[in-house]
Amino acid sequence: MSRVAVMSWMCIFWLAGVVAAQPSGQFPYTGRVTGNDVNVRCGPDTNYYPTMRLSTGTAVTVVGEEFGWLKIEPPPGSFCLIAKDYVDLDRDGSAVVSSDNVNVRAGSTLSSRRLPITQLSKGAAVKILGEHQDGFYKIAPPPGAYLWIAKQFVRKVKQAALPKPDVVKPPAVKTSELPTATGPAERAPTSKPAEGKYQKLLDKLEAELEQETAGRPLTQWNLKPLLPRYEQIAKQDDEQVAKLFAQQRLKIIGDRIEIQQALKRIREGGEKLQDQRRLILQQRLAMRAKMVQLEEPFDAEGEIRKSWVFTARYRLVNPQDDRTVAYLEPDPTWPDPGNFLGRYVGVRATRKYLEGQLWILVPSQITLLERPTKPAETREVQKD
Repeated sequence: MSRVAVMSWMCIFWLAGVVAAQPSGQFPYTGRVTGNDVNVRCGPDTNYYPTMRLSTGTAVTVVGEEFGWLKIEPPPGSFCLIAKDYVDLDRDGSAVVSSDNVNVRAGSTLSSRRLPITQLSKGAAVKILGEHQDGFYKIAPPPGAYLWIAKQFVRKVKQAALPKPDVVKPPAVKTSELPTATGPAERAPTSKPAEGKYQKLLDKLEAELEQETAGRPLTQWNLKPLLPRYEQIAKQDDEQVAKLFAQQRLKIIGDRIEIQQALKRIREGGEKLQDQRRLILQQRLAMRAKMVQLEEPFDAEGEIRKSWVFTARYRLVNPQDDRTVAYLEPDPTWPDPGNFLGRYVGVRATRKYLEGQLWILVPSQITLLERPTKPAETREVQKD
């Protein structure tokens, strides 16, 4: 077969596929289900999971067709799923998407799978139907979220041509019914939906919470009286957005109360620690006073001076008569007598010995003492 012939056959097959994929008839149109327990799926194939089942006679709105599957608007009872992390709830009852390209997944009562069927942009409004497991909200199917049903189970409903509407002129408005400077003659319609009783209660609670916490430290907030009133809103099922907002607020308030209790325990623990420190200090001072009373007398007392005879030793002299009491021999592991030159001290020795007629002391403790104001008896070095 020549190359031209092969290309011709490929074009024919491609065109056949395109023709098969082209929608038949005009869309949208209304169809009716012709079987019982017919699966509605999240995609145009039996590999896609079913979201619900429809019975004979159920009407569906068909918006497209693909290879034997009809693309339909979600039937009543359908729902979608969106991650909570990408939805902002407001206490006025609104809920909007907080990021771009957020997946909206097909919810199902027949399967636990969750495949995305459309995406929403930041700021898109969604209608919350309730909470779902694993961090998802149940929402009403947004625009662009479509499901699929097998074409063989749907029969197109013939529709009669709609009559052309008559042109009706609006009635003239009386001057007495126009708004005046003091107010409208009648209440003007508004596009804002009426707030439910739980939404009004939530608004009041939020105002009280803001007043309680404004300009005051966390430790002074009195949050517990608000909990039962938030719980009342969180437990009802009539106003879903108010319910979900109250549930989130309860978690936040619970966290703040735990922090308050932790700070209180820390403060009380700090006060107890200070009391224990004072007690320990008093005990140490009392013990030190007793130890001073129980201390043995010094081995020698006197003024430390340089020795002109021994370069590595110091003289301990009686300042009253300049008589040498003993020589101090420094040890690297004990106090250096050179740091006390000219000071009157008491000396305790770790080692002492006679060298001729003079005592040699290796000091283990040198304590500053008051210089005697009158001649005192010379304290002799204690002998072993």
